[in-house]
Amino acid sequence: MAKGTLKISGADSFTAADLAPDSVGTSEIASGAVDTAELAADAVDGTKIADDAVDSEHIAADSLDAEHYAPGSVDATAIANDAIDSQHYAADSIDAEHYAAGSVDSTAMAASVIGVKPHIIPDVLYPAVAGKLLDGTTSHSGSYGTAQSDSRKYYYTDIKGSKPIKDPRIGGHFGSQRHKIKSLQLLEQETATHGGDVFSVDGREYFRVHTTSASGGITMENDVMGVYLKSAYGYQTSIEIVGYFSGINLLGLSLVTSLVDQGLHYSLDGVALNSGAEQTDFETSVSSPLNNRYVDGSNLINAFSGQTLGIHTFTLREFTTAEVLH
Repeated sequence: MAKGTLKISGADSFTAADLAPDSVGTSEIASGAVDTAELAADAVDGTKIADDAVDSEHIAADSLDAEHYAPGSVDATAIANDAIDSQHYAADSIDAEHYAAGSVDSTAMAASVIGVKPHIIPDVLYPAVAGKLLDGTTSHSGSYGTAQSDSRKYYYTDIKGSKPIKDPRIGGHFGSQRHKIKSLQLLEQETATHGGDVFSVDGREYFRVHTTSASGGITMENDVMGVYLKSAYGYQTSIEIVGYFSGINLLGLSLVTSLVDQGLHYSLDGVALNSGAEQTDFETSVSSPLNNRYVDGSNLINAFSGQTLGIHTFTLREFTTAEVLH
C-alpha cells in the first residue's frame, strides 16, 4: 500500500458510521466549510457571538420591540428630528418647565380660557402726540389703531404726557352712544407735562379736556342752566375724544351770539374738518326756552359724519381765546 493511502475494508470512502463520536475537531474542518445548512436550529446562542459583533445589518427590519430595549436606552440621539407627535405624549406629562419662553400664543389657547368675550384679547393704544410714535420722531402712517413699525397701535392726541389707553374696540357697544359731561378729574402727570390743565371727563381715559398753556379756566357748573362744562375767556379750551366711530353729535348750550361767542374748531386725527372754518352751531339769535329753568337746556348738532369707521380722535376747541365753551 502506498504511503498516505488508507484502505477501508468493504468500502471506498468514509461515512458517518466510520467516525467515532466526538472524533472531529476544528482542525479537521476546512475553513468556510460550515454553512447555514449545517447549523442546527437555535445552535448559535449568545455565548457563540463575539461582543459588539451584531450590527444593524444583522437585525431584521421591525424585529426590535419594547421588551428588547433596556430602560433609558433610547435617548435624544436615537430619535429622529420631528418624530415625536402628540400621540407619543402621556396625558398631563408636559408642565411649565418644558415650555419655551413665549411659545404659547393665542393660537394655542382655547377661546374659553382667554377670559374676554367675544374672545378678543385686550389690547392698548399708545399716544401718538402730534402724530408721532413713542420715539418722538417717526410719523404715524395709515389708520390709527393699526400696528406701526414698532408693532404698537396708536391713537392721535395733542396732549403731551398722555398715557396708553384701553383699545375702545374692546367691550365697546355698536350703535349710538350718549355721554353727558357731569364731572372733571384733574390729571396731575399730564398737566405737569402738557403745561396746561388736563382733566378726564367722568373718569374716562378716552375723554379729556385741556387748555393749551395755562392753568384754570375749566369748571363744571350746576346752576339755572343745568349741569354743564364751562370754560373762561382766554384759555382756548379743547375737548378730545378717542373712540371707534364714524361720526359725532354734540349737545351744547345754545346762547345768543350778542351775549356769548361760542365759535368752535373741529379736527379729526389732527386734521381740520370743514377746511378749518369757524363753526357757530351753538350761536343763535334767540335763547332756548329751557334756559334758566335748572334743566340741561342743550341743543343737538352734528359735528361730522360719514368718516371711515375706525379708531379716531375728535378734537373740539374754541376757535380763538375770545370764545367760550358751554
